[in-house]
Amino acid sequence: MPQMVIHTFNPKPEQRILVTSDVHGYGHWLQALLVQSKFSLDDILVIIGDLIEKGPDSLGTLRQVVQLEQQSNVYVTMGNVDAGRLQMLDGNPAELLQYTDFMRRHWGGCLFDQMAREIGVPLETSEDARRFCKEVNRYFDQELSFLRSRPTILETPDYIFVHSGIPHERLWELKETVAWPYLKTDLFMCQEYCFDRWVIVGDMPSTLYNMCRHDCNPIIDHQRHKMSIDGGCGLKVYGQLNMLCIQKGGFDFQYYDNLPKAVIQTPQQPSADSVQVTYLERKVALIQKGPSQSLVRHVATGRELWVRNSWLRYHDGQWSVKDDYTDYKIGVQPGDVVSVVLQEDGDWLIKKDGIAGWYTGDLELA
Repeated sequence: MPQMVIHTFNPKPEQRILVTSDVHGYGHWLQALLVQSKFSLDDILVIIGDLIEKGPDSLGTLRQVVQLEQQSNVYVTMGNVDAGRLQMLDGNPAELLQYTDFMRRHWGGCLFDQMAREIGVPLETSEDARRFCKEVNRYFDQELSFLRSRPTILETPDYIFVHSGIPHERLWELKETVAWPYLKTDLFMCQEYCFDRWVIVGDMPSTLYNMCRHDCNPIIDHQRHKMSIDGGCGLKVYGQLNMLCIQKGGFDFQYYDNLPKAVIQTPQQPSADSVQVTYLERKVALIQKGPSQSLVRHVATGRELWVRNSWLRYHDGQWSVKDDYTDYKIGVQPGDVVSVVLQEDGDWLIKKDGIAGWYTGDLELA
């Protein structure tokens, strides 16, 4: 496992710091968000880990960020996915082959798959995997050296950037420890840790903290000085890439997604009460089966909600929701521009201002 590495930088008092995380192979989203944010050489860009995997172009994204760092004030931390793939390169070729096969089937490919195609190794057999592991460092020295050199933590006098979380801000006590706990700490925002400096993390999509609706926007805990900014880019069908802007001690943010846009034609009031079921606790109990939707009880919370039957799964005597699901009806007015996630049974799953919910009215695709 990688060891804890801490790097420090000192922004100028008036300098703008743009912070994003969990790009996950969506380099074209990152580029669009940089343009949208009007990123310039006067700014600092911080990327809090997980540059690769899940998205369409991990290798291209990695190269894009390498070039960005060479041209601008760019700082990138290690993510748990980044560290995991580096470990796999140094480990058992059979495990790498198995992983690549899984990613091809479930995500359409991965970093290793792209690298193998570029150097002409098919990655179909154990012998292919052994050859790939021998040759990959020579062919991709720049990209892999960049990834291996990423720090676990970036710090300034006012901020700590780490992929997943830390137990305290006495960073000198964490030096030369194993880095993994700080690359993968589930539900960091639910933990009682308090800090003097702001601790800003990615790793877990912020929507997983919401028990009512899909909310991809950053979570800011002013009392404990903690912030989670992962918008679920590439992981959620309604996900987005968030960009936090820090300037003069204040916070603002914007986001990018490439979902199709539409204009609302008829108004809808928001749900007074709603439930979100996430993959963390997806078990439900069936109460009433309907032709298109079924009434279920969320086992973890005891809350009841109607779920579209296509989202339900039955396995080994247990019902569950196959993906994050909410019964939230989003509030909109005619003329609102929204992102369209999907359509099902005549209803729309749409997103407005980073929040997704169901809409039963009329809209016009832009």
